[in-house]
Amino acid sequence: MMRVSRAFVVAALACALLASGCQKETPVEGAVDSAKDALDMREHEKLKDAGEEAKEAIDDAVEGVKDAVEGN
Repeated sequence: MMRVSRAFVVAALACALLASGCQKETPVEGAVDSAKDALDMREHEKLKDAGEEAKEAIDDAVEGVKDAVEGN
């Protein structure tokens, strides 16, 4: 049962990471977005901030799962 839970968590995290990386932007678009982010001027700022926080949480969870699997 525990192995199934870990496998499910890893699969869910992998899907979330893949979904978050679908949109590609040019370096100029990235620079403009970064500047607008710093000034809180992006469209749908709160939603984008929530998405960024969710991505960070997923990244942290992935590291935790890796550490647990490796026995750290």
